[in-house]
Amino acid sequence: MITDTPLTLSELEELSQLWFECRLSRSDERRLMKILAESQISSPVIDDARALMGLESARPRKTWRMRGHGHGSRRLKVWMAAASMALVGAVGITLALQTQSSDQDMYVVYVNGKQVEDAEAARQMAEVRYRESMRMIEETEARCNARLMQSQQLINQIN
Repeated sequence: MITDTPLTLSELEELSQLWFECRLSRSDERRLMKILAESQISSPVIDDARALMGLESARPRKTWRMRGHGHGSRRLKVWMAAASMALVGAVGITLALQTQSSDQDMYVVYVNGKQVEDAEAARQMAEVRYRESMRMIEETEARCNARLMQSQQLINQIN
């Protein structure tokens, strides 16, 4: 159980690790989130926990970092790069499949487990789903780009 007394770096790291392992109670999770949001202590484990809790923007600006443990931002860069590459790949595959359509486009749509027989209705339903998917991809790309910019600003502040 987390107490109200100030915690050391090693205690915060241990609690963060327990949080990653889902071994904290709900009340302890809430207390840890509050402590991490208010604490200026930083380490890779603590920073990763903050990021996954969504607390990076609430983090105090003045922080101290343990010498030799500056890999938290590198890990974040790798994750952001991987997410961006996955998004670019998904968009590329979608565009490639879209441009490969032939004169004999075939749309197969099922509603409540039954195939829609009307070809025009199936085409319209498929196109609606396609537009929804593209909108979701664009929203995800915008969120990734915003997060990437936020990470870059944080990296620039650290440097």
